Amino acid sequence: MLDKMSPNQRLIVAVLLSVIFFVAYTAIFPPVEPVVEDTKVKTAVKSNIAQQSESVNVEAEAGHIISESQKSSSSNLVTVTSKNFILKIDTLGRISSKELLQEKFRDKEDRHAQLIPTNGTKPLYIRFMDEELNKEAIKVAYTASVDELNLDGSAKSVTLTQKLSSLTVNKKITFFEDGHYDVAISLSQDKRYYVYLGQRPRVNEEEQMMTVVGAMVYTDDEIVTIIEDGDAEGRKSFSGVELISAFDQYTATIMYELGKDRTVFVERDLEDNPVVYFDGMQNINFSGYIGQKNYKTLEVN
Repeated sequence: MLDKMSPNQRLIVAVLLSVIFFVAYTAIFPPVEPVVEDTKVKTAVKSNIAQQSESVNVEAEAGHIISESQKSSSSNLVTVTSKNFILKIDTLGRISSKELLQEKFRDKEDRHAQLIPTNGTKPLYIRFMDEELNKEAIKVAYTASVDELNLDGSAKSVTLTQKLSSLTVNKKITFFEDGHYDVAISLSQDKRYYVYLGQRPRVNEEEQMMTVVGAMVYTDDEIVTIIEDGDAEGRKSFSGVELISAFDQYTATIMYELGKDRTVFVERDLEDNPVVYFDGMQNINFSGYIGQKNYKTLEVN
């Protein structure tokens, strides 16, 4: 049935499914605020230190960590503007920032909501399985076909290019006013790599103490797996994935139309929060969305 739908219709279905499952899960499994005694706090602190040390090893081995020097060396490459948001792509080829411009998304300091956290993995980051190739890729900046896109009623595209010593990477990204985007990744030769969903948005954190937040994987057998922040353990893999999402109460980062042959992985970061990514081939296409969990804003007349 999804094959017969237009891209916008598939986006609406994807976002609607995510909203339904977020609401249903919260209703069925409401979180309970824990009451912890002092003696248990001391034990938990010791346990957390041990787990954090183990998490560092897990995260480092998986290649998720980008050093501070590498982070600081990245800078803004492309700015995408529309009436409702400003999105930025950095020289590592990642969506590094998305700011919602609607007044209702201002925070207590009267700043517009920023959906991409400063720390953690970011959408569209590519990590190569080959260690040496990956080390080079982190140091070599992408170039862009344009440095600004203004979504003034029509979709606009940018092509990002990274020229490595033995490989050229191209990412063509087409942005739409409703907040979704289409991606085509092509490599000059077949090298195994992974594409990251990015960490969940962190908007109005104080209001989400009793809300389910984390990551979701929805497979073609209609099974929904939700990994809450703080509960990620080891590595899990999924096949036949229709939709992946990292979400808070009101907003979400979503990727869909990944292809039946993609394998999705969920690991943990330093705080046992889920890190979601999937494997890539020489040429792949998929779609994504970053924004509010309100499918009505995505309806096409």
